[in-house]
Amino acid sequence: MKTIVINNQKGGVGKTTLAVHLALFMAEANLRVLVIDVDAQSIASDTLRHYAGSTLAADLFKPGTRIVSREDEGLTLAPADSSLTDLDCSNAAAITTLQENLASASDQFDACVIDTPPSLGLRSVGCLVAASHVLAPIYLEDYSIKGVKGLMQTVIGVQRRYGRQDTKFLGLRPSNFNTKSPRQRTLCFGVGSQP
Repeated sequence: MKTIVINNQKGGVGKTTLAVHLALFMAEANLRVLVIDVDAQSIASDTLRHYAGSTLAADLFKPGTRIVSREDEGLTLAPADSSLTDLDCSNAAAITTLQENLASASDQFDACVIDTPPSLGLRSVGCLVAASHVLAPIYLEDYSIKGVKGLMQTVIGVQRRYGRQDTKFLGLRPSNFNTKSPRQRTLCFGVGSQP
């Protein structure tokens, strides 16, 4: 199962929008998709509530949690709830538990899309450990660009610490691109380049 983690430690860059659209696109392509919403804001959960399964996202950080796919749909949601915020204060062993629980469900799904919170805590690290792929949406503004270095350090640090060198970084996905902004065109296409 491919596990695609949508991650950026900056909020408001389009992580949830990208996660929801990617999951729906894959489901429409007849893939069996698991969506895990680990952002306590629950926006992906609200959007995809029709696809909610019986397993909560927070439960996937507990040993031995079994994920049950929805047989009637190509998409199953493990929704967020308020207990997610408690996870960041829990035992560090939970970091690898998500990966273990996803491995035991890999025969039920072709792909898993994980929407992460805009902070670096146990939940985000656990998601990066479980990832086969990481995709980072960004705004082409100075504050977002400055955060890319920290994001890359986090991804590389998790790969090294948890032996996940096989995790592929798919890249940065510009969102809310303003084609009329000379500054954004320069940041996206390089100095003097035209789209």
